[in-house]
Amino acid sequence: MQRPDCQQIAALPGAIAFWDFSESDGSCWNSKMGQSDYPLRIAGGHPQMVEEPLGGGRGLEFDGVQDYLVLPCEELGELNLAGPGAQVTVVAWLRWNRPQISFIAGIWQEHDHDPRRQYGLFIHLPAYGGSHGVCGHISKTGGASPGLPYSRDYSANVTPVPIGEPVVVAFSYDGQAIRSYLNGQFEPRPHYTEPGPPKGAGLSYAKNPYEFPDGMGDNGGDFTVGSVLLTAGMRNHFAGRLYALAVFNQALTETEIASLR
Repeated sequence: MQRPDCQQIAALPGAIAFWDFSESDGSCWNSKMGQSDYPLRIAGGHPQMVEEPLGGGRGLEFDGVQDYLVLPCEELGELNLAGPGAQVTVVAWLRWNRPQISFIAGIWQEHDHDPRRQYGLFIHLPAYGGSHGVCGHISKTGGASPGLPYSRDYSANVTPVPIGEPVVVAFSYDGQAIRSYLNGQFEPRPHYTEPGPPKGAGLSYAKNPYEFPDGMGDNGGDFTVGSVLLTAGMRNHFAGRLYALAVFNQALTETEIASLR
């Protein structure tokens, strides 16, 4: 796997932000393209800059306990992708070091009294079939799925994300369905049955792609990297190295996503 550059990202449709974490000051990381710098600032812990041989440059290491970055809601600009027909693709080049529920990046706040979900890339969401997989989450209302304690609305691939290996994880949403990718590969998963009450309703459906025609809501959340806000505080921390991160306002095809591997 090779770290991408701005030229590769810009060649694909709908590129709006790309961070390669090459800054040396260790306090703020800017997008190398787009209408804004989209500065990601440390909001918890202290992610460490590390020299990384993956395609040159540096990597940013998250401790899986406290570290995370934030871009406040009022600075989102084009990263706020809500509205009729809105699409999104999020791609991350990383190494996952510890098998825990891990938020990579997006606009996703799960606070029970102030939910602000929109879109988010996760690894390992076991509640509704995403154990050790790449999970792409989308929300219209910002809240949990109707009648459930959590949101079931995510795609999940088949092959587990390996521990300690450089990988590319991604998801796309075209306004109708969510698709999860590992190392540029889309794995169909046509059959999944969720748990029964109280966690789920025992429904059966395809998990990759996951049908979700409701669209994305503008729910006022921040863009975070490495953690999400739950009722109990910042949780779902990512433990590992993040080499690069890209966001597109189009649902990239499998061929396009595979080109970034």
